[in-house]
Amino acid sequence: MSARGKATELSPAIIAERHDPGSPLFSSQRTMWLTLLLLVAVTLLAVLELSGIIERVSPKDRLVTWSACALLVMLAIAVLLLGRYMNQRSLEHVEIQLRRLIRSEAPIEHFGTPVPESLRPVMSALNEYVDLVCSRMEQLCDQKRVLDHQMQVVDAAKRRTEAIIHSLGEPVLAIDSQGRLTMANAAAERLFGFQLAEAEGQPVADVVKDPCLAALLVDARIIGERRRRRQVEYGIGSHGCTRTFKITLSTVIDESGTVPGLVAVFHDVTREREINQLKTDFVSAVSHELRTPLSSIRAYVEMLVDDEADDDAQRHEFYRIIEGETLRLERLVNNILNISRIEA
Repeated sequence: MSARGKATELSPAIIAERHDPGSPLFSSQRTMWLTLLLLVAVTLLAVLELSGIIERVSPKDRLVTWSACALLVMLAIAVLLLGRYMNQRSLEHVEIQLRRLIRSEAPIEHFGTPVPESLRPVMSALNEYVDLVCSRMEQLCDQKRVLDHQMQVVDAAKRRTEAIIHSLGEPVLAIDSQGRLTMANAAAERLFGFQLAEAEGQPVADVVKDPCLAALLVDARIIGERRRRRQVEYGIGSHGCTRTFKITLSTVIDESGTVPGLVAVFHDVTREREINQLKTDFVSAVSHELRTPLSSIRAYVEMLVDDEADDDAQRHEFYRIIEGETLRLERLVNNILNISRIEA
């Protein structure tokens, strides 16, 4: 049986107490009626005195009458005080029983104490209140079960996300709306030289130890209110050991449209930039090497066209130089093709 059902079973017992012949003698209602009757008797005697009826009685009888009135008043006061005392004792006994029930966690129908008539409406209201509280407790328990299930789902999703982030080989940092570090993986710990257990909750400027990078991350959260994702390149390191990273900044936007945090993924592009620089240098060198034989070939061809050769021997010398520069140009082109094949 539920707590609510147990609570509702008390009401019939309370109603039955109203007709219980074993109720206390000095219940609140009986005391009130007895005191009222005594006061009415005293008032009646006073009215008779004022109307002159008692004046015809002898002084001795009058003294007896007023003594009886005084005795009735004292008796009424005594009955009233005794009723209050008995009622207080009943209240204390009810309180003791209630506290015992609370300590033993027994059902409320096991109250087992006659309830004074004056307290029966209170106990009935208390019973209804307990019934309401039990119903509310059942609702809260249902809500708690739902919330617990939702929390389990959220925790499972969080653990999966953390596992994915920690398994990444690229450094990952997550900061909140106040610019404090909330999550990082092992690659980020190695890059910036910190331990997440110690750095979690600290300002990102104290963690990365690079004011410019910290400002970039914090500003990206503000810019993220307009652009959810963007990429920047940044050099990290010093003393000739600078590494170039392409940082992908992704803002986290909740249902209200605010930005509670930012996730930064650092992709090391140092090798790519070095290769690109080598390609640029190679193209520049090849361009220079190609330009030299082409210039020579063009010059000697123009001399032959203008018939500037003095004799056949000089003309053959021009042809030999043109042939040599052509072979040189052919070797350069073959080298470029070989490099292209290697990259492919």
